[in-house]
This record gives sequence, C-alpha cells and structure tokens, in this order.
Amino acid sequence: MHAGGLIRSAHVAAAGLVVLGAIVATRRPALARRYEWIFWAAALVLVVTGLGNLATLGGAAGGAWRSRFGWKLALVAILLLGSGLRLVLVLGDAPPRLARLAYASTATLAALIVSLGLVIAHA
Repeated sequence: MHAGGLIRSAHVAAAGLVVLGAIVATRRPALARRYEWIFWAAALVLVVTGLGNLATLGGAAGGAWRSRFGWKLALVAILLLGSGLRLVLVLGDAPPRLARLAYASTATLAALIVSLGLVIAHA
C-alpha cells in the first residue's frame, strides 16, 4: 500500500473510533473517561492525516469541493470546541443524563462530518 493509502486508512480508522466510541460512551457512561483519551488521540490523528489528505488531494480542487470542504472544517471546529466542553463536563462529574447527551451529540456531529467527508471524497 502506498503512503496515500496508509494516510487515508488511518483517517478512516480514527473517524470510526470517534463515532463508535461516542456511541459506546452514550450507552455505557462508565467508559466515558476512557473514551476521552481515545477521542483526543483520534482527533490528533484526524487532523494530521486530514492535512496529509489535503496536501495530496485538495490542491487542484474546484469551487464545489472547496465549499464542501469549508463546511467540513467548520463542523470539525464545532466538534472540537464542543468536545472540549464535554471533557470539562465529564471531568467535573456531570450528571449522567447530561453526559449521555454530550456523547450522543458527539456521535451525531461526527457521523455528519464522516458523511460529508464521503461526499467530498467521491464527488
């Protein structure tokens, strides 16, 4: 497998960890603190591999691609900011209902970002 394929594979695997981990944390709040470690490690992988993908694929892309990519970046920024708030909630021993809502929101937004990523990749 060439370097571009490895970068994309790491990107997809990290995105899967973010989405599926948030779903698990929603259902099993006892795993929430462990998920935070996984989330932030996966987020770092996503940012680094996303930059690698952008360098490889995005240089010559046109208007519609750039617009979709801009939306994706905005949603990623919202996800990261919201996840910072979620981390504060979890470390502050938030009520279980609020923690579940935070993880469900993470899963939903992350799934939306993954869906938009698929549209971008296959457009």
